Amino acid sequence: EEARRLFAYDPETGVLTRKVRTSNCVKVGDAAGCNGAHGYLRVMAKNRLYAVHRIILLIVNGCWPEHQVDHINHDRADNRLCNLRCVTHGENRKNGTRPSNNSSGHVGVSWHKCTQKWSVRIHVNGESLHIGLFANINDAITARAAANIEFGYHPNHGT
Repeated sequence: EEARRLFAYDPETGVLTRKVRTSNCVKVGDAAGCNGAHGYLRVMAKNRLYAVHRIILLIVNGCWPEHQVDHINHDRADNRLCNLRCVTHGENRKNGTRPSNNSSGHVGVSWHKCTQKWSVRIHVNGESLHIGLFANINDAITARAAANIEFGYHPNHGT
């Protein structure tokens, strides 16, 4: 109720706006939130900093998100309702971005120097599973894509 008193939310645009003036630098109708750590929008309410996406789900669902909030398209500033979902940590890991140190261009596909082949791995329930070694990178990519489907990874994983 307090979140609904303080903020208004537009699910189409993903913008959270202020309904109440809480300080001299805050105006009613202003977009709430500013960039915080790791690219997520943060907002001050009741002398505490909150993630905007969590406030949004509180307003929409009427309760605080129990687990993590996943931005489906990986854009941490895109808080449209269609881009947010409550997930466990494990589910959230199945929709991750490609690591910056990835050299093959595909998550779970790396060059194995000893065998001179492409190695494919996938993480399932905290374990790294070896899928296989492939002479052709396209075969390795296909094998990883099949493993993504088999183990329930989100279609956006690695993009």
